[in-house]
Amino acid sequence: MNQYWDLIQQSYQGYWNYLISEMAWNHPYKPWYENYFYALILLSVLVWTVEIIFPWRRNQAIFRKRLLVGWILYVL
Repeated sequence: MNQYWDLIQQSYQGYWNYLISEMAWNHPYKPWYENYFYALILLSVLVWTVEIIFPWRRNQAIFRKRLLVGWILYVL
């Protein structure tokens, strides 16, 4: 049973290290424009900007009420 616990722990630790290295650009072999983490952030900002310029509904607010609750639920 201990080997399974070690496997789970190593898996989470390996993913955490990968995620931190993606955010900190610690890849000597990968240029900045191939960073998946920042590419998703850039894509989200671009889509949000297009939505501000061309709203889906008339009189749609840029920041709607309870927006933070939706973000929190999405992260969880």
